[in-house]
Amino acid sequence: MFRSAIRCATAGVAVVAYLNSAGCAAEGKSNASAPSASAGTGADTAGGADTVGAAGDGGASDNGSGGTGGNGGTGNLNPSPNGDGGAPDDSCAAHLSKAEVVPLDMYVLLDVSGSMSAATSTFDRHGVPISKWTAVKTALRSFLEDDSSAEVGVGIQYFPIAKANVPSSCASDMDCGAAAPCGFRFCSSGGQACVSNADCGTSVFNTCVLAGKCGTFDCVVGDPCNLYDAALTGSCAKPELSTCQHTVRCDAASYAAPARVIAPVATAGAGLLASIEAQIIVPDAPTPTGPALSGAIAQARTWAEQHPNHRVVAVLATDGVPTECSPLDAPDLGRLAAAGLAGKPSISTFTIGVFSGDAFAKGQYVLNTIAEGGGTERAFVINTSHDVANEFRAALDSIRSTQLACEFTIPEPDADERADYSLVNVNFKNGKKTSTLLYVGDPAECDPLTGGWYYDRDPEIEDPTRIVVCPTTCATFESASSASVEIAVGCKTIVK
Repeated sequence: MFRSAIRCATAGVAVVAYLNSAGCAAEGKSNASAPSASAGTGADTAGGADTVGAAGDGGASDNGSGGTGGNGGTGNLNPSPNGDGGAPDDSCAAHLSKAEVVPLDMYVLLDVSGSMSAATSTFDRHGVPISKWTAVKTALRSFLEDDSSAEVGVGIQYFPIAKANVPSSCASDMDCGAAAPCGFRFCSSGGQACVSNADCGTSVFNTCVLAGKCGTFDCVVGDPCNLYDAALTGSCAKPELSTCQHTVRCDAASYAAPARVIAPVATAGAGLLASIEAQIIVPDAPTPTGPALSGAIAQARTWAEQHPNHRVVAVLATDGVPTECSPLDAPDLGRLAAAGLAGKPSISTFTIGVFSGDAFAKGQYVLNTIAEGGGTERAFVINTSHDVANEFRAALDSIRSTQLACEFTIPEPDADERADYSLVNVNFKNGKKTSTLLYVGDPAECDPLTGGWYYDRDPEIEDPTRIVVCPTTCATFESASSASVEIAVGCKTIVK
């Protein structure tokens, strides 16, 4: 039983739950005495109600069957669970309240690496190609200035973050300190900086060689320069100076510390825009996706712990795959996001990518892997041959609308009452039809056809903070043109 459950001694006796109700579901009129994920085929739903799942004009079970057969339609949302569009049992008058959406907070990790200065296929009014960075800034400004974003909380940090006191040039590794090595050696096939062959992998064709210059060409010290350009003479020579190779921070804590803390856009929008405008794209800066992602999830979780009635998500926006700091492989990045989703509080991770044609496939794979691990199914991936500003803005809108449509606050009990989570139902009203959703108990029990709802925390263990609908039901909510959701308190929960 729930920790705070209150039992009814007899039918018709007033129940103290969230709010005073006129009675309780009669014995034998509910699938179970408390919400659970177990199915029951021998018990009627309350008041002989049809079972409910995804939107449709039928598909509900016959009275007492507990099955999924019915009158057809697109799923199992019951258009009238009690024949009257009200409480699940005639003997129980539930208190109905409009479902209040859970406030959404977003912690954004925004890529400002050197590749963000590359041009897109869109031009400004002067005929100048618009850079990826300019397009992304335009999208963010439009999103933050939209009245629909006013109540959304947004915080931001940027990546990469440079290490302190890195010299602009170096003559030896000692000059670089924590940013070593000084770039006099590179992997002959991969091109990355190295100290020894071990840094280049196991291929005999990718060894660590001394780097030099033949005119503007990078070359292997000692090679004839005409190997790189037939017009050049002489041999590749080692330069006197180079640059430090590991210039950015690889610790997650750096990216967990926000440049602008999460706050409602209505009050924080101007500060966010000023912060974004102040960013400078540093040429040749690498992309430390791993620690940036870890830091974003850590900050989102910290904020969620401090604001338990909010839904907090991490948003990773980038134009490249990882080039610096571990982990570098997509599966490992996916596992980072999956750990965030499985943690307490659970943090979902959204990804937005902006890629040119030749990098599109790899970028899409990496960001889809992260999104899947983070519980958001797939990335928003934008090709630079499209209108990047409009598509980036559409991605932000989608993140905002998805979360706002599918999570709801639990009505607060009066001061002298105690919460009973076994006396809560979620009704979906679309036009003249009212459907009661099935409680599934756990996100793993969400059926791709019938949907349903669950609490964000197991009420057997701790008090939940919000009601979450399954992905199928969420899609139904989003596609409905004129619909509403209400929370019914005081009658036994109709369970899967």
